[in-house]
Amino acid sequence: MEYIFYGKVFPNLHRIQFEIEDPPFKYNVDSSIGKFECILLLNGTEDVVVKVLSEDVISDIPSLHNLIRSFTQSFYDTAMLTSKIVCVVIFNSVYLPDNTFRVVDLYNISWLSSQQVFDFEIPELFNLQTNTTIRVAIGDIKFACIEPDLSGLFAYRAIEVIMHSFREFESERRDHIWAKFRESLNLDFHFFDFVKSFSEPNRHGKPIILSVKDRQNCIHTAMIVLQRFMHYIQGGNTKLDRTKFPILNDLQQ
Repeated sequence: MEYIFYGKVFPNLHRIQFEIEDPPFKYNVDSSIGKFECILLLNGTEDVVVKVLSEDVISDIPSLHNLIRSFTQSFYDTAMLTSKIVCVVIFNSVYLPDNTFRVVDLYNISWLSSQQVFDFEIPELFNLQTNTTIRVAIGDIKFACIEPDLSGLFAYRAIEVIMHSFREFESERRDHIWAKFRESLNLDFHFFDFVKSFSEPNRHGKPIILSVKDRQNCIHTAMIVLQRFMHYIQGGNTKLDRTKFPILNDLQQ
């Protein structure tokens, strides 16, 4: 089976010399969705093409996309060590074995539309982002969206940024801050466990690859916390009304 990913590298890479003796560059991947060979086609332009060869059908295209982007980005990150140029890899389509194209877009989080997380008018959102904590949390959630392997780490960091805003004095115990944070936003003690389980390994030097579903759950959890914190700030730093914001134990509530 042959899958061909098409994308771009920014900025333009005419200045970078990869110095690979026998291009195209090939590598093998053994993952939860199967084993396959990847061929990175280098042509000296901003275009990047990766051919994936697999003996078996790969039905989970979003997860394959995440893997291909991660490995390809790492290749260009390695080139950065000699070129001194930071590059970002973005894939926008994949040619499938059934001779059809499918759009792949890491930067599209339209899957959140059905969740209706943010219930603010646009002017309200822009006014709220002047709050430093909110602005930093939004940035972390953005990185959770565009860094597939680090979605848990950045989603949990966004949650921790909001938690730390409840600190009243420097020597205040961490468990006290967490308690105030949860009580003010009506969040159960275990509400963050799922995201934390994907954050700690990366934080402690044990990289893991998340499934698309796990990534989405991490991002969704962080957005729920951000939404409740926005209501908390908009309400004058007042504890949320439980009739409007019931206690959440997990994403299903």
